[in-house]
Amino acid sequence: MHGRPLALLALGMMPLGLVLGQKPAPVSAPPDFSVLASVQYAHTDIYFHTPAGITPVLAGTKEISPGERLDLLVIVNHCARDAGGRADVSYDLTVRFPNGKTQVVAGNAVASKAKAPPGTLLFPRAVTTFVADAGDPPGDYRFEFAVSDHVAGTAAKKAVVIRLADSSQPLPNPENFNPAAWMAHYYQRPEPRRALSVLDALSNDPAMAHRTNDQLGALLGFFEQLLWDNPWLIPQFKESLLEAEGNEQHVLALVLTRATRSKPNFGDDLPKKVRKVLEKTGREQQPAPSLEPMSGGQLDLYWGRFFASGGYRPISDIVAIVRNYLPYAKSLEDFKKLADKPKAPPPDVVRGAILNAALWSLKSNAREHPLVRNYLLSMSESPDTPADLKAMLIRILG
Repeated sequence: MHGRPLALLALGMMPLGLVLGQKPAPVSAPPDFSVLASVQYAHTDIYFHTPAGITPVLAGTKEISPGERLDLLVIVNHCARDAGGRADVSYDLTVRFPNGKTQVVAGNAVASKAKAPPGTLLFPRAVTTFVADAGDPPGDYRFEFAVSDHVAGTAAKKAVVIRLADSSQPLPNPENFNPAAWMAHYYQRPEPRRALSVLDALSNDPAMAHRTNDQLGALLGFFEQLLWDNPWLIPQFKESLLEAEGNEQHVLALVLTRATRSKPNFGDDLPKKVRKVLEKTGREQQPAPSLEPMSGGQLDLYWGRFFASGGYRPISDIVAIVRNYLPYAKSLEDFKKLADKPKAPPPDVVRGAILNAALWSLKSNAREHPLVRNYLLSMSESPDTPADLKAMLIRILG
C-alpha cells in the first residue's frame, strides 16, 4: 500500500463542562462528531487538563511537510447510549492521495461499549496519525471519516483536506520578524519549518555570544522539545552545522547534542572537524532538568519545553519545584538581613531565590498564557493536590 501505515497513539475519554447538561441525541439520530487535523502534539494535555467549563483551545493545520506527523483527532459530540448507559462508536478512515491511490484503515474504536454520561465528549481509544513517505506526491490529501454509532445503528461522514508541501526546507523569516515572540507563542501555532531560521537569527544576535550555557536554558529547552517532536528537522540542523561558524556553530552544536544525546553514534558521518565541535560541546556543562534545581537555567529549561509544546508536564514540573522549595521561602530575605554575608550564598538561599523565580514566572506567564492559567486551575482543583500547594496556587492565580 502506498504511504506508511497509519500509526495509532493511545488516548481516552474525557467529559467537558462546556457540553455537560446537553440532552443526549435521539436514538435514531446520526452521530455528531468533529475532526481536528493537528501538528500540536500536546492536544491531549490541553483537553485533559483544561478545567470543566472552559473551552480547550487547539491548533489545527491545513498543511504538513514531508516527514512531519499529522494527528487526526475524531471527537464525538453526541451519540446514543444503550440501556446500561454505554456508547459504542467506531470509525473507518479512507485516505485519498493526489495521485489517485487510497489507503483504508477500518474499525477504529472511539468507545467500545464504554460507560459515558450524556454530554460527554468521546475521544477515540487511539488517535490516527499520518506521515507521508519520501515517494508520496505533494498536493491535497483527502481524509474521509465514516463514524458508526452501533447502538443507534446510524452513521455519519466528514472529510478534511490537508496539503502536503513539496519541500521540508526551512522557511525564511519575514521582515521585522521577532524570534523571541515566535518562540513564546509557538505552541499556539506550531510552525516547525521556521525553526532553523529562528535559531540562526538568535545565534547571530551579538548579545547571544556573551551568554553562558546556563543563560541559554529557555532556548535549549525549546529546541530540545521541538526536535524531539519533529525529528525530521534534525538533518536540516545537521547540514547547517557543516557551514556554520562562531556562535552560530556553537549554538547549533548545543541544540543538536542535547536533542540527540540518546543516539551515541550521532554525527559519526560528519567531517572530523565538525565531530570535534560536537564532542567539545557535549562535554560542556549545560543546565540539566531537575525538580531541585540550583540555577536559573535549569528552571528556564521547563519554560522552553512548554513554549515549544504547550504540554502539561513542564508546568507540573515547575509546580513540583515550588512545592519542594516552599520550606526555603524565607531564606533569601533572611540572607539579605545579614550584616556579614559570605561571598557565595548558601544552598538554602539559592533554593529560596529559585522559589521566588518559579513563583514569579508562573504568575507572569499565567497572565499572558491562558493555557498556563488553565493548567494551574486544574491542579488547584484536583483532590490530589496537597493543601499547602493548593493555597500557593490560589495565590499565584490571584
